[in-house]
Amino acid sequence: MGWWETTEIGIFPEDSKYLERNFIWRLSSATVDTDESVFSKLPDYDRVLLVLKGDVVLAHDGQRVARLKELEQDRFDGAYNTKSFGKITDYNLMVSKGNQGFLDVINATKVSKIVDTSDYPNYDSFTQGFYCRDGFATVSFGNNILMIKPGEQIIINFAKDEKTNISIMGDGVLIHSQVFYNYNA
Repeated sequence: MGWWETTEIGIFPEDSKYLERNFIWRLSSATVDTDESVFSKLPDYDRVLLVLKGDVVLAHDGQRVARLKELEQDRFDGAYNTKSFGKITDYNLMVSKGNQGFLDVINATKVSKIVDTSDYPNYDSFTQGFYCRDGFATVSFGNNILMIKPGEQIIINFAKDEKTNISIMGDGVLIHSQVFYNYNA
């Protein structure tokens, strides 16, 4: 008998609760130490799963199958009946339908580089996130310079007109999340 453990890394709005399904987006990481597991159905959300460690097969019942190795990802509808085969550690992005979310892998180097950020003008807010899988990195934006180490996450929320350059440097692998959404507090 195996086990799995999920850690919430970020959620928006901040007072949202995963179990109440009242969030716009959620970032989490799960460690699965069982050969087979069944995903929770989330019909109001789109999901992106990226493998941090290990290999997995995701079977989306009646839809398709995806075989993923480390740092590969799969986008799928949270309404799918999804089963996984393989022991992994993953990184998950869940975004409420009608909004957009993406994950990319960035290799931080000793030379600072500007991060490519998408632009979705139909949304009034966006979030940029950086999760350190291994090594270290500094993330610079505006007058801020923040350092992250393995297992740490930086989340930067912006309103539509607040776009600023974000640059990274270091020696490690980062998972870059981008979420575009409409939010009226």
